[in-house]
Amino acid sequence: MILNYVREEPAAGNHAGNKARRDVDKIFERRGYVAVENIIETRFNSTLEKIKYTFNRETWKKIFRLRRLVRLNAVAQFPVYGNKLMRAALNNFFGRNHMIFIVHDLDALRHFGTASTADEIKRLNRARALIVHNERMMGALFGLGVRTPMIPLELFDYLLDNPPPPRLLDNRNKIIFAGNLNKSIFLRLLEPIRAEFNLYGPIADSKIFGANINYVGSFAPDEIPYKLDGGFGLIWDGDSVETCTGAFGRYLTLNNPHKLSLYIAAGLPVVTWKEAAIADFIIKNDIGFVVDSLRELPSKLQSITDARYQQLLDNVARLQSKVIEGFYTNRALEQAERMLRRE
Repeated sequence: MILNYVREEPAAGNHAGNKARRDVDKIFERRGYVAVENIIETRFNSTLEKIKYTFNRETWKKIFRLRRLVRLNAVAQFPVYGNKLMRAALNNFFGRNHMIFIVHDLDALRHFGTASTADEIKRLNRARALIVHNERMMGALFGLGVRTPMIPLELFDYLLDNPPPPRLLDNRNKIIFAGNLNKSIFLRLLEPIRAEFNLYGPIADSKIFGANINYVGSFAPDEIPYKLDGGFGLIWDGDSVETCTGAFGRYLTLNNPHKLSLYIAAGLPVVTWKEAAIADFIIKNDIGFVVDSLRELPSKLQSITDARYQQLLDNVARLQSKVIEGFYTNRALEQAERMLRRE
């Protein structure tokens, strides 16, 4: 089935959001979908730049082209990023066509009902199908009033041309954390934990960390899988080592963090919070372990033999080949296409 899609060009940056959306676009293209428009994420450094963009002929050509398209079978990534003018044009386009949305993040869930989310839920309900992170997210969205058929993605893909070299047993007791280090407050509280940590990602001041933490650097998303050095990738959020706390911690109970895909693409076993939505996936596929508190890390690491760690590596390798080739996104899109055919 040939679908139309809205091609994206996210702003440059060394963060997972860009990688996730670029990979989805690449999978659309590989499946032979037809791009109806190319949307470039535009960031303005001044009011003058915004005015120039608003009155630019090419901007309005795109808007008018989108307005002429009606009753197409189309797929797009949700939410829409970019400037206000183009978001409005795209939302208008979505309302006039038969849409499948691949959902990345939702304010309705990140704010847990504390923000006005009626418009977001309304847009989701106008779609023909939604590809969402997992079954927990499906349940949460149903509770907020979403009635569009939903498909669990299970895992975001992480496209790579070549897999990183196989992991060795060396340094297997070192914990890797990759992400936005500025917002990960718990990292500043790791010094009393008798374990070593290697950190990757943007940070304003790496000197705030304890002696057991090594800041390695920030790398582009297509480069970082080859740079990760250690035994386990950590997925944790909030401002405590005892449990995952706050809005970020609560969101972890519903979403699939893209860093899970990064770690699997890099061939790394994974550690996460016991209550995280991805804990079920990690346990089912036997690719790591879960903890209530980060204080459990030293004893957990000590209990893992070389043979057990090799078993985890073998299990991750089976998923790695799927993730770097786009298996999960392709599978979900095939399900969504079948839904459209049955209508």
